Formats: sequence, structure tokens, C-alpha cells
Amino acid sequence: MRTRLLSGAGVAALLAGLSVAGARAAAPPITRAAIVEAEDARAATADQLQLLTTTAASGPADLQVVAVQALGRLERPSLVATLAPLLDAQAAAVRAEAAWALAQSAGADPAAARTAREAMVRRLVGERDHGVRGALAAARGRLPRD
Repeated sequence: MRTRLLSGAGVAALLAGLSVAGARAAAPPITRAAIVEAEDARAATADQLQLLTTTAASGPADLQVVAVQALGRLERPSLVATLAPLLDAQAAAVRAEAAWALAQSAGADPAAARTAREAMVRRLVGERDHGVRGALAAARGRLPRD
């Protein structure tokens, strides 16, 4: 079976849930391939970035993890504010990946690192999952010191 990758227009149609004729249709499922394509393109278009952020925030847990990883790999300090709320995701795997993605996104940017650090500390206080606690501690250790 061949997997067809989506162009920028394809991603837009996927997100909008529109058919070619413009009639409202059920949105096709977001695929791992579409997420990987958006990441490989470095989320060069607004539609690709929206695909990643939308999936990270509300997709199925397995795709949320992939989308969160992709956002972290973009290494954009501007995404810290988008990633921080994902520390409160329902799935532990998403929370753990959000910690790593926050550290990777913040990089050496002092303001982004401060925001990421504060979000991680807030989450650590109430986190019950040992794996997530470990990810929070390790990711926090990757951030530059104040």
C-alpha cells in the first residue's frame, strides 16, 4: 500500500474538512505521515504548523505524541506557550513528551527557558506518574540556568 503525502493545500483541506467541491464533509483522519511531512518541511507553512499544533492539542494520544515531538524538533522558542499546556494532557505519554519538547523548543532563549522551567515546576508538584516526573526533571535539567 502506498501512502500519499499531502501538499500544503492538502493539509489545509484536511484541517478544514472540505471536499474539492467545497461542500462540508467529515474531516479525513490525520495520519502519522501527514505529521511527519509537516515536520520534515520544518512546518514551513501556516497550515503545516496548524496541523501539528491542532493534533498535539486534541488528536488521539498516539498522534499527539508524534505531533508534540515534531513541535519540539522545530526548536522554536515561540512554541513554548503552545507546548506548556500539554503538560496537563490526559495521557502520560503526551505529558512526558511535552516536557522534552518544551526544553528543546526553549533552547538558549532566556525568556522561553524561564517560561518552560516555570511550567515544568508547576506540573511536577501535582504529577503522579513516575515516568512523567522523570521526564520533567530530566527536561528541566536541559534548560540553561537563570
